[in-house]
Amino acid sequence: MLEFNVSDAEAGNNTLTIYATSSLFVNTKINITFHIIKTTSSVLYLNQIKKTYEKSIELPLNDILNITFKYFDSETGEHIDSALVQLIGTDLTLDFIENFTFKQYTLLIDIQDLDYGIKFFSIYAQKTNYQPSSDLLKITVRQIKTNITTESGEDVINIMAGGSYHLKIILDDLDFGGRIKNATVKYAWELGQGILEDPDNDGMYEGILENIPSGSYTITITVLNVSEDYSFQRKTITLNAIAIEADTLFIWSLFWIAVVGIIILGSYFIAYQRVLKYPKPVRKVHKFKRTLKRKSAPSVEITSRDDSFKSLHKEGLGKVSRFKPGKLEDKLPSVDIKSEAKFAEETPSTETQPEDKSTEKSLVSDEKLKKKSDKSKDKTLNKSSKTDN
Repeated sequence: MLEFNVSDAEAGNNTLTIYATSSLFVNTKINITFHIIKTTSSVLYLNQIKKTYEKSIELPLNDILNITFKYFDSETGEHIDSALVQLIGTDLTLDFIENFTFKQYTLLIDIQDLDYGIKFFSIYAQKTNYQPSSDLLKITVRQIKTNITTESGEDVINIMAGGSYHLKIILDDLDFGGRIKNATVKYAWELGQGILEDPDNDGMYEGILENIPSGSYTITITVLNVSEDYSFQRKTITLNAIAIEADTLFIWSLFWIAVVGIIILGSYFIAYQRVLKYPKPVRKVHKFKRTLKRKSAPSVEITSRDDSFKSLHKEGLGKVSRFKPGKLEDKLPSVDIKSEAKFAEETPSTETQPEDKSTEKSLVSDEKLKKKSDKSKDKTLNKSSKTDN
């Protein structure tokens, strides 16, 4: 009995020669031919996703399927080149293309060529002296998934009874992205039905529902006259028209009045704590103090001593005057401080004739004006000194 290891033998047909010799017999030999087939392994990728065990995929129409098949020697792990790799179906047979750079076989399939439904295929790979490989592949072709939604994304809408609602519907393509255009979008509810328009051709379909009475309504959205490649389901939207009663309106009015009152009181309290609790002169000092932080000097208007005295003098004359209406400047004599002081120093003449009653009244009036001007002068000087300080 003879045993030997064929792992080092080449794949394919091999010949083994056995020799027999003996001194008593004639030498002889025998040739034994045997065929070696190497075992293989494979790895399958569908759209770059490894599918070695679960060899199936679901795709929408208009999509592309990329099948990648790796075929290699089980013992060495080396790529088996120049093999025949095919996709075999009921009415379809396609050959894979070998990529020597990545050491794999690839095939691209347009799903539109397969039509809707479930399709089964075999991926068959073979090469002489290598174990053939056969894998079962399941491909499910479906319609393109879509979504019907409102502009806000909400399915329950609340509005005021008696008003209007601008209904806006968007058709989204969930598989390839973007909005679906050129469709017929119909709406129906208890108060009627109609067609939503797409004025901007942007995939947003619009319509206005007017004079909606109080109540809850269900609006059903249906998409028609669109390509069969898309799968649409009916969409329902709940529209609640709420009527506010008089009592509720009164309560809300009181609530907002209270809110406004609280805001006003709070603002006054803050203003009082920061400003109003100080006397007016102190507030002026604070205001002037803040201006000192500026880069430019604050503008302060300082009234001269003569202008201040003249202003106060005219004010005093206006209070004590009892003349008839007219210009005060025309009625009163002009008063000059220096002339008054000079007049006070002069002594009365002994040769003065006896005065009548009108002269006495004039002297009394002049004396009063003098006293008033003296008081005004003192006040003006005091204020001026404070200002200089």
